[in-house]
Amino acid sequence: MHIDNLQAYHKYIADTYDERSGDHDNSEWHRKTSLKLVEELPPRAGDSVLDIGTGTGTTALRAASLVGTDGKVIGVDLSTGMLVQANEKVSVLGLSNLEFILSDA
Repeated sequence: MHIDNLQAYHKYIADTYDERSGDHDNSEWHRKTSLKLVEELPPRAGDSVLDIGTGTGTTALRAASLVGTDGKVIGVDLSTGMLVQANEKVSVLGLSNLEFILSDA
């Protein structure tokens, strides 16, 4: 794929998820799917977790509650809108072991 096409595709995907970010948490399917991953492979206290494609942070937030203050969770997403939602949750909960990064994984 030519670099210009790749950049256009990247922008399209990021824009699509930015548009969906406001309603993303209203999807019961997304929430259940995200939490099932953590239920199937739960991190332990003190673990480090990388959540790629974190969206609004559902998986990362649950993982952060499990790893505790000795652990660390990093959520990565390419959508600014999704990360705005995720960071609002972190602010409300006052978590210090969770960080979100805007990047294309």
